[in-house]
Amino acid sequence: MTKRQEEVLQYCMSYYLTNGYMPSCRAIGDSLFMSHQTAHRHMKALETQGLVRFVNRRAVPAIRQDIKVAL
Repeated sequence: MTKRQEEVLQYCMSYYLTNGYMPSCRAIGDSLFMSHQTAHRHMKALETQGLVRFVNRRAVPAIRQDIKVAL
């Protein structure tokens, strides 16, 4: 996992715990100063690693016990 993917994952998990749902790629991009296309590319990379899943075009966190999220 790249440093930037880790930043995206940390942001998504923090957002999820605060709001109850995952942020959009546009919200990720705006918050982390990247385009929404780049944010989407990072989310798809996280999906291939099994860290998030996409259900009906929305990302949901994948439950894994070995992931540590700093809040």
